[in-house]
Amino acid sequence: MEFGIQVGGDYSLAVTAARWAEKQGLAAYARADHYLVHTMAGKDAGLYDTLIILAGLARATERIELVVLVSPITFRHPSVLAKQSATIDHMSGGRFTLGLGTGWLEEEHRRFGIPYPPWPERWERLEEALRYLRAAFGKAPPGFSGKHYYLDAKPVEPAPTGDLPLMVGGFGPKRSPYLGGTYADEYNLALLVPIDDLEIRIERAREAAVAAGRSPEAVRISAMGTAIVASDRTTYRKRLEEGAAYRRMDPDDLEASFAECSLPHGTPDQVAEQMARLAEAGVSRFYLQAIGAWDEELMAETFELLGR
Repeated sequence: MEFGIQVGGDYSLAVTAARWAEKQGLAAYARADHYLVHTMAGKDAGLYDTLIILAGLARATERIELVVLVSPITFRHPSVLAKQSATIDHMSGGRFTLGLGTGWLEEEHRRFGIPYPPWPERWERLEEALRYLRAAFGKAPPGFSGKHYYLDAKPVEPAPTGDLPLMVGGFGPKRSPYLGGTYADEYNLALLVPIDDLEIRIERAREAAVAAGRSPEAVRISAMGTAIVASDRTTYRKRLEEGAAYRRMDPDDLEASFAECSLPHGTPDQVAEQMARLAEAGVSRFYLQAIGAWDEELMAETFELLGR
């Protein structure tokens, strides 16, 4: 299994984390795309523009893949996404992956005055955007005409340096797997459901790929989530209690939620079994979400225990 890291923060932290991940030999550095986040401490925190930070990282790194995980289709017109993505692709030498989703945080839309259509329209826009971008990136014949978006039937320049990957992110049981399997190069699932439900979503993505005339192997299956792991039971309990305090939860309730949502937790033998189950389900890349203060020593130990 490949491993990546998902870290937010300002540009200085992004450079530190991305260069560390590159030095460690990780496959990817990823960032979520939000304008606002509600922290565990109960305060609203403003966020930097993810695509601009990834453009900076394109010049500050050399080998690591740069991933937006993921961008709400409500934020930018597909033409803007196409231009920004091709630009980062060229700046990075072909190391950029564009992840898209419907958007889910209504508060950030309300706060900034961004239209937030109901679910059915957001799904329509996401599917049209994927078709638009496939045409813009040369993955499909030029041009697109839909209910919400239009693109002339002419090649878009500059074209990506190669096969700029498109990702669909989500954890819904039907539409996300369908869009991931039909249009995407990578289908990413947040670890928010039991492993059996995860397997159902992956199988639906594979079925959608076949129905679209694609090979199921053409779609990378990835997962993202946090992990609480340690080399011994005493240290694990301490980290579990620290994580629970950060989330304002009871430690036992937090542990139960990790078990329910297929998130890695526990000592080496437990974690090895959990990661093997994810791999058996079809997950070939895991993005570890860094929560709290950046700690290189802890991150290195976590990746080692995850089986990197």
